[in-house]
Amino acid sequence: MPFEERKSMIERNNETVSISRQSSLLSLHRSNVYYKPSSESAENLAIMRFLDEQYFETPFYGVERLLALLV
Repeated sequence: MPFEERKSMIERNNETVSISRQSSLLSLHRSNVYYKPSSESAENLAIMRFLDEQYFETPFYGVERLLALLV
């Protein structure tokens, strides 16, 4: 059974079987039940886009020169 399917079987409001026990029965780590992935901020995406564009224009720039462009 796929991971996402097993994860969707967890009943958070079940008063008789704890989340810990449910995750154990489904062979899931309890942290996977609570984990919510975070997304990149708009500022970080803009910086990464700038660095990508600059790299394609000047692939011979090193890390230090690219860093100098950001500062």
